[in-house]
Amino acid sequence: MTKQLEIEKKFLIKFPLPFHSMKEVWNHANKVEEIHQFYLKSAKGVTDRIRDSIEFGIDSSIYYRTIKTNVSPGINEEEEFILTKKEYDHFCELCDESMFPIWKTRYTFDYDNQIFELDIFHKRLDNLIILEIELDDINCEVRLPPFLCVLNDVTMNKKYKNSNLAKLSFSDGKKITNSV
Repeated sequence: MTKQLEIEKKFLIKFPLPFHSMKEVWNHANKVEEIHQFYLKSAKGVTDRIRDSIEFGIDSSIYYRTIKTNVSPGINEEEEFILTKKEYDHFCELCDESMFPIWKTRYTFDYDNQIFELDIFHKRLDNLIILEIELDDINCEVRLPPFLCVLNDVTMNKKYKNSNLAKLSFSDGKKITNSV
Protein backbone atom coordinates (compact mmCIF):
# COMPACT_ATOMS: atom_id res chain seq x y z
CA MET A 1 0.00 0.00 0.00
CA THR A 2 1.14 3.50 -0.75
CA LYS A 3 -0.40 6.64 0.73
CA GLN A 4 0.33 9.98 -0.87
CA LEU A 5 -1.04 13.36 -1.76
CA GLU A 6 -2.35 13.51 -5.32
CA ILE A 7 -2.33 16.98 -6.85
CA GLU A 8 -3.61 17.13 -10.40
CA LYS A 9 -5.07 19.39 -13.03
CA LYS A 10 -7.55 18.27 -15.65
CA PHE A 11 -8.29 19.70 -19.08
CA LEU A 12 -11.13 18.98 -21.46
CA ILE A 13 -9.81 18.11 -24.93
CA LYS A 14 -11.73 18.72 -28.16
CA PHE A 15 -13.26 15.67 -29.83
CA PRO A 16 -12.68 14.30 -32.37
CA LEU A 17 -8.96 14.12 -31.89
CA PRO A 18 -7.32 14.78 -35.27
CA PHE A 19 -4.96 12.14 -36.63
CA HIS A 20 -1.90 14.44 -36.34
CA SER A 21 -2.70 15.02 -32.63
CA MET A 22 -3.05 11.31 -31.94
CA LYS A 23 0.18 10.67 -33.85
CA GLU A 24 2.01 13.20 -31.61
CA VAL A 25 0.57 11.58 -28.46
CA TRP A 26 1.64 8.15 -29.71
CA ASN A 27 5.15 9.42 -30.61
CA HIS A 28 5.60 10.78 -27.06
CA ALA A 29 3.89 7.83 -25.29
CA ASN A 30 5.62 5.95 -22.48
CA LYS A 31 2.67 3.69 -21.78
CA VAL A 32 -0.75 2.89 -23.23
CA GLU A 33 -3.28 1.00 -21.16
CA GLU A 34 -6.89 -0.06 -21.16
CA ILE A 35 -8.53 0.77 -17.85
CA HIS A 36 -11.77 -0.61 -16.48
CA GLN A 37 -12.75 0.85 -13.14
CA PHE A 38 -15.62 0.20 -10.80
CA TYR A 39 -16.70 1.96 -7.63
CA LEU A 40 -17.43 0.68 -4.15
CA LYS A 41 -19.80 2.37 -1.72
CA SER A 42 -17.97 4.99 0.30
CA ALA A 43 -18.54 7.90 2.69
CA LYS A 44 -19.11 11.43 1.44
CA GLY A 45 -15.82 13.02 0.34
CA VAL A 46 -14.23 9.58 -0.14
CA THR A 47 -13.95 7.64 -3.39
CA ASP A 48 -13.25 3.90 -3.22
CA ARG A 49 -12.58 2.27 -6.58
CA ILE A 50 -11.09 -0.86 -8.07
CA ARG A 51 -9.31 -0.90 -11.39
CA ASP A 52 -8.23 -3.49 -13.93
CA SER A 53 -5.35 -2.07 -15.99
CA ILE A 54 -4.01 -3.84 -19.07
CA GLU A 55 -0.87 -2.27 -20.52
CA PHE A 56 -0.41 -2.38 -24.30
CA GLY A 57 2.05 -5.13 -25.20
CA ILE A 58 1.61 -7.00 -21.89
CA ASP A 59 -0.85 -9.90 -21.71
CA SER A 60 -1.82 -9.69 -18.05
CA SER A 61 -3.83 -7.29 -15.93
CA ILE A 62 -2.73 -5.40 -12.85
CA TYR A 63 -5.49 -4.87 -10.30
CA TYR A 64 -5.68 -1.90 -7.96
CA ARG A 65 -7.87 -0.57 -5.19
CA THR A 66 -7.61 3.16 -4.64
CA ILE A 67 -9.21 5.12 -1.81
CA LYS A 68 -9.21 8.89 -2.36
CA THR A 69 -10.17 11.43 0.27
CA ASN A 70 -10.83 14.91 -1.08
CA VAL A 71 -8.67 17.62 0.50
CA SER A 72 -9.62 20.47 -1.87
CA PRO A 73 -10.37 20.80 -5.61
CA GLY A 74 -7.58 19.07 -7.50
CA ILE A 75 -6.01 17.67 -4.31
CA ASN A 76 -6.73 14.25 -2.79
CA GLU A 77 -5.12 12.04 -0.22
CA GLU A 78 -4.72 8.72 -1.97
CA GLU A 79 -4.14 5.18 -0.71
CA GLU A 80 -3.43 2.59 -3.38
CA PHE A 81 -3.23 -1.18 -3.01
CA ILE A 82 -2.26 -3.78 -5.59
CA LEU A 83 -4.80 -6.60 -5.56
CA THR A 84 -4.69 -10.23 -6.56
CA LYS A 85 -7.18 -11.41 -9.17
CA LYS A 86 -9.12 -13.18 -6.39
CA GLU A 87 -9.29 -9.98 -4.29
CA TYR A 88 -10.33 -7.97 -7.34
CA ASP A 89 -13.11 -10.45 -8.18
CA HIS A 90 -14.30 -10.26 -4.56
CA PHE A 91 -14.50 -6.45 -4.70
CA CYS A 92 -16.32 -6.65 -8.06
CA GLU A 93 -19.12 -8.42 -6.22
CA LEU A 94 -19.34 -5.46 -3.81
CA CYS A 95 -19.48 -2.71 -6.46
CA ASP A 96 -21.90 0.16 -5.99
CA GLU A 97 -24.63 -0.68 -8.49
CA SER A 98 -25.75 2.95 -8.65
CA MET A 99 -22.47 3.82 -10.40
CA PHE A 100 -21.55 2.76 -13.92
CA PRO A 101 -18.13 1.33 -14.78
CA ILE A 102 -15.63 3.68 -16.42
CA TRP A 103 -13.92 2.35 -19.56
CA LYS A 104 -11.03 4.32 -21.01
CA THR A 105 -7.76 4.12 -22.87
CA ARG A 106 -4.96 6.04 -21.17
CA TYR A 107 -1.94 7.36 -23.03
CA THR A 108 0.86 8.43 -20.67
CA PHE A 109 3.31 10.69 -22.47
CA ASP A 110 6.05 13.25 -21.92
CA TYR A 111 5.87 16.77 -23.23
CA ASP A 112 8.27 19.57 -22.25
CA ASN A 113 9.59 17.63 -19.23
CA GLN A 114 6.07 17.06 -17.91
CA ILE A 115 4.17 13.77 -17.73
CA PHE A 116 0.59 13.86 -19.02
CA GLU A 117 -2.16 11.26 -19.08
CA LEU A 118 -4.65 11.48 -21.92
CA ASP A 119 -7.84 9.54 -21.15
CA ILE A 120 -10.09 8.67 -24.07
CA PHE A 121 -13.36 7.38 -22.66
CA HIS A 122 -15.44 4.60 -24.19
CA LYS A 123 -18.94 3.13 -24.13
CA ARG A 124 -21.47 5.51 -22.57
CA LEU A 125 -18.86 8.31 -22.34
CA ASP A 126 -17.71 8.03 -25.97
CA ASN A 127 -16.27 11.28 -27.33
CA LEU A 128 -15.06 12.47 -23.92
CA ILE A 129 -11.31 13.17 -23.71
CA ILE A 130 -9.59 14.45 -20.56
CA LEU A 131 -5.93 15.40 -20.19
CA GLU A 132 -4.47 15.12 -16.68
CA ILE A 133 -1.18 16.08 -15.14
CA GLU A 134 0.02 15.37 -11.60
CA LEU A 135 1.88 18.23 -9.96
CA ASP A 136 3.98 18.95 -6.89
CA ASP A 137 1.83 22.02 -6.16
CA ILE A 138 -1.60 23.03 -7.52
CA ASN A 139 -0.12 26.40 -8.58
CA CYS A 140 2.68 24.89 -10.72
CA GLU A 141 2.82 26.15 -14.28
CA VAL A 142 1.49 23.64 -16.82
CA ARG A 143 2.84 23.87 -20.36
CA LEU A 144 0.09 22.25 -22.40
CA PRO A 145 0.99 20.27 -25.53
CA PRO A 146 0.23 22.45 -28.57
CA PHE A 147 -0.84 19.42 -30.61
CA LEU A 148 -3.97 18.99 -28.44
CA CYS A 149 -6.91 21.39 -28.61
CA VAL A 150 -7.64 22.23 -24.97
CA LEU A 151 -11.20 23.50 -24.49
CA ASN A 152 -11.20 24.21 -20.75
CA ASP A 153 -9.39 23.68 -17.48
CA VAL A 154 -11.92 21.47 -15.64
CA THR A 155 -9.88 20.91 -12.48
CA MET A 156 -12.41 22.72 -10.32
CA ASN A 157 -15.46 21.31 -12.14
CA LYS A 158 -16.69 18.35 -10.07
CA LYS A 159 -18.71 16.91 -12.94
CA TYR A 160 -15.44 15.80 -14.60
CA LYS A 161 -14.30 13.69 -11.64
CA ASN A 162 -14.35 10.04 -12.71
CA SER A 163 -16.53 9.13 -9.72
CA ASN A 164 -19.12 11.70 -10.83
CA LEU A 165 -18.90 10.52 -14.44
CA ALA A 166 -19.71 7.03 -13.12
CA LYS A 167 -22.98 8.36 -11.68
CA LEU A 168 -24.30 9.63 -15.01
CA SER A 169 -27.03 7.77 -16.83
CA PHE A 170 -26.46 6.75 -20.45
CA SER A 171 -28.25 9.83 -21.80
CA ASP A 172 -26.44 12.15 -19.37
CA GLY A 173 -23.13 10.63 -20.46
CA LYS A 174 -23.88 11.51 -24.05
CA LYS A 175 -24.55 15.13 -23.01
CA ILE A 176 -21.16 15.57 -21.31
CA THR A 177 -19.13 14.90 -24.44
CA ASN A 178 -16.86 17.50 -25.97
CA SER A 179 -17.48 16.97 -29.66
CA VAL A 180 -17.81 19.71 -32.25
